[in-house]
Amino acid sequence: MCSIGHPDEIPALEAELRARPDSVDTRLRLLEAHAADAQLLGSARRIELIQWLVRNRPEDLACRTPFCAVDPSRAPEGFQTVKAAWAGAIANAPENVAILRGAAAFLCAEDYGAAKDLLQRAVQLAPQDPNAWLDLGRLCREPEERLRALVRARDLGSDSPNLLSWMAFAAIEAGDLDAAESFGHELLERVEARRPKVGDALHWRERGAQLWKRARDVAGSDPGAHELVHAISGSSHDVHTGNTALGLVACRRGARDEALGHLVASFDMTPDFRLSAYGPEPSLLRELCRAGRCVAVLAVLKNHEDLWEGEVTVRWRRWIERVERGEPPD
Repeated sequence: MCSIGHPDEIPALEAELRARPDSVDTRLRLLEAHAADAQLLGSARRIELIQWLVRNRPEDLACRTPFCAVDPSRAPEGFQTVKAAWAGAIANAPENVAILRGAAAFLCAEDYGAAKDLLQRAVQLAPQDPNAWLDLGRLCREPEERLRALVRARDLGSDSPNLLSWMAFAAIEAGDLDAAESFGHELLERVEARRPKVGDALHWRERGAQLWKRARDVAGSDPGAHELVHAISGSSHDVHTGNTALGLVACRRGARDEALGHLVASFDMTPDFRLSAYGPEPSLLRELCRAGRCVAVLAVLKNHEDLWEGEVTVRWRRWIERVERGEPPD
């Protein structure tokens, strides 16, 4: 996919679309540009762009991205317009698994039951499709059901980089601490497997273009830089989620000091693009606060405040303020 567009690019992209009206790529770039401005998320033009994709390319991956999502509370009429387009796509191809997955991704914002029904139909139609099981696992609210679907996706060969983390947290919610512990250790084993490649690069403070430049200087080629940046990103995410999962397991088993050790270790990295965008997982911070370890949690928060940027920094400081009052992070 192209890099995230900017609203200033919309006029040029509209001209490009007039020249190539069937271009999925140009429409997606336009949707990316609209997504960068909150005022445009419910615009009639954005709804029109999404509707065209659903009517003409419902199987396309573009239709399953957040750029084709519509918030029913922000744009209720637009949501219903696109919902009708998805209904038409399903009516035209009721056994097309890609269309069922796309419709479920769209509908989950309004109707969890309908979205789940579509994904259950998808796995019945394609029981060997790991992506259908992965979508079902991501959607399910019931932890046991979520865990079963995610494990099934993995058994069928899903290579989603987040799958092991999702499995670990689903196992914790399901109360299967042995499984969660196994998944947590597996996440950290992946870090060790990358250690010869990553080394001290796990702690580089550069991000984005600066990270790429440093990786390019070290690797000596674009392919080598890509491999190194990918390894750094994967290791950073696995360090955080693996230690968080193991810390939660320790906390629930009453081993508070061990849990604190994992909390500290979970921030022994520079955040990758996922953590930078969505922020760190707060569940271990919350559980330790509730277990009476607010002083230790506060020290960790203050020691790692400089890890974060942008909106995540605002959230991190709010957490500090809450813990200083003896309250767990929200």
